[in-house]
Amino acid sequence: MMTAEISLLLTNRISPSNTEPLRAKEYWSLVAATELSELPGLTATEIGERLANEEMGERIANLLDAGTGFALARDEVESKGIRLVPHGHDAYPQRLRTRLGDAAPPLLYAAGPIEWLDTELIGVVGSRNVDNEGAAVAEGVAAVATRIGAGIVSGGAKGVDLKSMDAAYQAGVPSVGITAEGIERAGRRSELRSAVAEERLLLASPFAPGAGFSVGNAMGRNKIVYALASNTLVVASDHDSGGTWAGATEALRRNFGAVSVWVGPGGGPGNAPLVDRGALAVADLDQWQPLEAPEPVPNTKRRGEQLGLDL
Repeated sequence: MMTAEISLLLTNRISPSNTEPLRAKEYWSLVAATELSELPGLTATEIGERLANEEMGERIANLLDAGTGFALARDEVESKGIRLVPHGHDAYPQRLRTRLGDAAPPLLYAAGPIEWLDTELIGVVGSRNVDNEGAAVAEGVAAVATRIGAGIVSGGAKGVDLKSMDAAYQAGVPSVGITAEGIERAGRRSELRSAVAEERLLLASPFAPGAGFSVGNAMGRNKIVYALASNTLVVASDHDSGGTWAGATEALRRNFGAVSVWVGPGGGPGNAPLVDRGALAVADLDQWQPLEAPEPVPNTKRRGEQLGLDL
């Protein structure tokens, strides 16, 4: 059994089970402790002895034995156009693991061109209530992406996110939306569904396809946007409040990726304070070179931390 298939069984949240699937921290701890490919065929006792944890051995054995039920559920999910992209899959973006450490989601659900997960991307984030000048900046990043041969990644929310994503797929560059809900729910929105069907948009999420929105999910989603992007532009942020501010300050503090901030017309009251915290000020999109930002140094202190959500 391949690593990707084992990952799917260990993190299975699409078929009913009496055994709790592994969370991110537990999964990556297992990867560090043993070769996943050696686990199928072992008894619960043998796995428990290998891990020096009898309870975990029983749990892993139960998860690996649920292949039939999982296969049926997977067929149903994939019939809806949703792909499962686990750790070990060719399309799984290694950048997530490098930047987020043990907080990286072991599995992503995706609809659209999954190869875009591991391409050069510029992040775009900002307020849902952006003004016209800020909206023009969000849309203008698509021209930057076209100029440097990159795509756009954002959060799939109203305002800055959707405006940047729409401009990207209208311009014909890769457009990736990381949703704070399951993509089966997100895909019900007509503005997203048609773009996915035409393969002009990739939707991806670490949450089970039918999962609903929550504030915790949104914060977990923000981490993934920053970690996937070579550089992320904050178009408009409140000061000391709101999801955009929280996501940007966490990305700066924990070195998830390069953070740039718009300082021209259309910015928010939190933009200048983000520059004070270490973000790069951008006043002219035509002069911005997002791929010239240095790659963040992996922070080993992130090992063992979690996304703050129930993966």
